[in-house]
This record gives sequence, structure tokens and C-alpha cells, in this order.
Amino acid sequence: MNLRERGISKVEFSADGGGTWRTARFIEPSAGRDAWVRWHGEFDVATAGDVTLIARATDGLGEPQIEAFGLPQPDGGSGWHTCEVGVTA
Repeated sequence: MNLRERGISKVEFSADGGGTWRTARFIEPSAGRDAWVRWHGEFDVATAGDVTLIARATDGLGEPQIEAFGLPQPDGGSGWHTCEVGVTA
């Protein structure tokens, strides 16, 4: 299999800095092996404040995305994606 044709087999996310990971649920099938994959996940937070969500993908060969950022050329990008979420009580 060409490295550029790996696709995504799963997405995981963490709400505790990568201490624990949960498997996300794909919202719909991928539009193609090089397309973004929409996913859904739920998490709990103990208190109000800001939470950083981290997401990582696993490719079709079972290789997890590494944390360090890398451009997609020539064999796919790397780097965990983050998003700040504000939580109110």
C-alpha cells in the first residue's frame, strides 16, 4: 500500500492532556481516503474553566499520528490537533 493511501481507521481524543484517550465515533463515512473525517465524542470535566481537547488519528495501517507537527508532503501530515473549550458551571 502506498503511504499516501492509508486513510483513517479511528480518531481518539483526550480532555486531560493526553493522560487518557477515548475513541471517537465517526459521524459519517469518509468521503475518500484523503478527506477529513468528521467525528463526535463526549467528555466530562470536574470544574468550570478552560479545557484543552487533543485529537489524534490512527491510519489504515494501524499507525497512530505522532504528536510532533509535520507537513503532509510527501507521506501525510503529523501532529496532534488541539482545541480550547470554555466550561461554565
